[in-house]
Amino acid sequence: MTQVPGYVLVLILNTCLADSFRPDSVRSAARTVAAGVMGYYTGDVNGAIGIFPDPYYWWEAGAVWGAMVDYWYLTGDDQYNDVVSEALQSQVGPNANYMPPNQTRTLVRIIGGLRSLRFLLTIGV
Repeated sequence: MTQVPGYVLVLILNTCLADSFRPDSVRSAARTVAAGVMGYYTGDVNGAIGIFPDPYYWWEAGAVWGAMVDYWYLTGDDQYNDVVSEALQSQVGPNANYMPPNQTRTLVRIIGGLRSLRFLLTIGV
């Protein structure tokens, strides 16, 4: 099981406690969580873009990219869009099916499908 650092849990708790009646408060809390999560991303792990360093798995990175697309859509904050776009595109694989050869040890077909759907939602298909 992947361990979550304490400060991430604190960020999530702060988000849950945000004043849900004030959109600016919710956006601020979401911005804090997004920055914390993106702080884990190094951009290149052993030559592979779009994944997080160990102990995180490929599918967990896919969940992050999906959440970051939602974050952009819901808040209008586009500061991470270039990074997310590069990450999604770099893991599409040679057959355009989100089953890249560099992730064969952790790859599950359903996860590739979920990434594909996320990409389609991102481009507005």
